[in-house]
Amino acid sequence: MKYLLISDNKRFRTFLRHFITTDKDGFLELDEGRDIIFAYSQFKPDFVLMDMNKALCFKIIEQIKQYFPESRIIAISDYTGGKYRDKALRAGADGLVPKDNLLELLSFL
Repeated sequence: MKYLLISDNKRFRTFLRHFITTDKDGFLELDEGRDIIFAYSQFKPDFVLMDMNKALCFKIIEQIKQYFPESRIIAISDYTGGKYRDKALRAGADGLVPKDNLLELLSFL
């Protein structure tokens, strides 16, 4: 599997990489300031894991889905209530996982 992790928190990216990948997996880490669409087109990940820590994240999800409708995007957030979940799903996320229960992430992968 190939994973694209988007987060401005380097510690979180490192933790998640070790949590979900094996030696056979590919993993590309980006913060939100980089050219995500270009990176996606070059890396062609099986999953995008989006750390939802800023309002900009919803727009990034929309852009990825606009250019790559087949993409599978899992949002990861401290906030998982109804309105927040609905907003993430409307933006194009295929699922929303709470940061305090990352084991739930494995059900999507």
